[in-house]
Amino acid sequence: MNLVGMKSGVVLLDDLGTFDALVSRIAHKHDLDRAYAGRSFDQAILYTWTAGRHPELNLSPSQQVDMALDEFLLDTPTYRGFCDRQVGRYVDHIPINAPMARQLIAAGGRIHTPTETAEVMRRAGCWVDDELWPADNKANCTSCYTGDHGGGS
Repeated sequence: MNLVGMKSGVVLLDDLGTFDALVSRIAHKHDLDRAYAGRSFDQAILYTWTAGRHPELNLSPSQQVDMALDEFLLDTPTYRGFCDRQVGRYVDHIPINAPMARQLIAAGGRIHTPTETAEVMRRAGCWVDDELWPADNKANCTSCYTGDHGGGS
């Protein structure tokens, strides 16, 4: 596999110390080895970048990536800063059973499966760790809300 020119999460985050600290937290909290936690976090960063650039697609992470994404979100200043720098806006993370996601589905909207999301990421130039995006995975959250987060309304 030729990875030259492909995006990686650690490069997009552009802060190795923060990446390492979050990987440590993911590994500890979820009882994972650091390598697996690092791969999961890298994919969570790439998912956020892709979902933020394609809000119309209602992308969803795999369960393996979602656990790292949840830890990223808990470090709110880092997550918000990443979103501002790399996407230009905050990228929401909405549980599938939340009213907003249920309304989208009820109105005929479509939430991409994790496998479809991985393909969108690949087309966007991201390195996709296929082991972390298994075909039988079910989405449990989405980036479907694209409202204004500037503190207004």
